[in-house]
Amino acid sequence: MHSAEAGEWMDKILVVSSLSRGTEVLTSYLEGDAYSLQYAASGGEARRRLLEESFSLVIILAPLKDESGISLAEDAAGGTAGILLAVKAGEQEELAHRLTGHGIFVYSFSMGKRMFEYAAQLLLAVHRRLEASLPQKEKMERRVEDIRIVNRAKCLLIQYLHLSEEEAHRLIEKQAMDKRKTKREVAEEILRHYE
Repeated sequence: MHSAEAGEWMDKILVVSSLSRGTEVLTSYLEGDAYSLQYAASGGEARRRLLEESFSLVIILAPLKDESGISLAEDAAGGTAGILLAVKAGEQEELAHRLTGHGIFVYSFSMGKRMFEYAAQLLLAVHRRLEASLPQKEKMERRVEDIRIVNRAKCLLIQYLHLSEEEAHRLIEKQAMDKRKTKREVAEEILRHYE
């Protein structure tokens, strides 16, 4: 992969892996100063980061310590980020058939570093096209609205269930994982229940 040239933006990449060795390998594939790498060690942490920030590319090394990583990939594919799901060689073909329609590239380490680099470049290019097609104001409004709805739901959980803010956050996150929904969808269910 090549370095950023003057005037280019830096791609923000989220690497989601519960294994330090996997994180090291994937990070070594993304050498250069063209990327701002950030990390999450679990699906829950990654979902929180995805709600709070925008990424150009999300790389998930499955399985994660709190989930398979597949539902995280499907959830993340709802945005404009490119999604690369790294799985064991024996799982790659079956998952590729299932997830390619969602815009998710399924990769296994047996495919080699070169294929990873090609896939990452392609996903970043697709992300840039998607981003260019969405007006900035619309993206910001959507993100602000998501945060506002989740925060309203947390307030209701704090009020009615006497949870701390952190407990309310974890409850929404867990329900989102269990129900395979976004945090906003879970928050909207909470609002309908308590309001």
